[in-house]
Amino acid sequence: MQPRQSDRPDNGRARLCHCRDYSYAWFVTNFAGAPVASAPGNGNIIAGQAAGTYALRLTSLITECSADFFPAISDAIVIPVASLSTVASTACNTKVNGELNAAVVGVASPFAGYTFNVHQRSIRNTWVSVWSQANANLYAGSGNYTVAATNDVTGCTSAPVAATISDNRILPTATFTIADQVSCNPASLTGQITAVPGSATAADYSYAWFVTNFSGAPVASAPGDGNIIAGQDAGTYALRLTSLITECSADFFPAISRRHRHSRGLLVNGRFDGL
Repeated sequence: MQPRQSDRPDNGRARLCHCRDYSYAWFVTNFAGAPVASAPGNGNIIAGQAAGTYALRLTSLITECSADFFPAISDAIVIPVASLSTVASTACNTKVNGELNAAVVGVASPFAGYTFNVHQRSIRNTWVSVWSQANANLYAGSGNYTVAATNDVTGCTSAPVAATISDNRILPTATFTIADQVSCNPASLTGQITAVPGSATAADYSYAWFVTNFSGAPVASAPGDGNIIAGQDAGTYALRLTSLITECSADFFPAISRRHRHSRGLLVNGRFDGL
């Protein structure tokens, strides 16, 4: 009686009945193909194989009769499908708050059993790996990104999907209250600038003041009031205003005017009498 094949192949494994009265010679595709090692102690099993056709020469140890079989392993690979949405970033530096929200289509959040591999386009126009983690929600700065999802069990990885985090940073705004420089005495200059931030409070910002521009001499602000410089001469000043909440900065160039009062009078007996 011819040996009988049993059990359909599954999960990359082909097997026959577990009877030990046979020898098993396995090959890839046909008997001219590469030999395939069977599982230790189980000559009737080959495991960990790719999809495809295999050849088996099954020989009875009792009768020495052989029969040839060509079982096939099906390709049952399931490739994940990733999706990606973004939220624009409105902050700067270490406070960036843009979001990448990745998902695996057909899998419920929080996508247990998947790893998300994130790449960002660099300034050199190359893709650089920035994250590989199980968390599907990632905080990032503005830029171009791709995300691929990998099934941790099968190792199958989705095609990468691309998305852009927009740069919607909110820069500080300010108005200025300026007192003119009216003194002729260099020791008691009256020029003053008060910066009034457009949102939050003055304490929510840092203030870097300079003469003329940012390569000029730094100007010390009034003690306890970083938004004020006082006792200054006429001229243009530079202010870099930085939000402590968002770390975004904006530059301003307010100017103090010079306004001297000239007295009118008469010279009487060598003495000037103002009118």
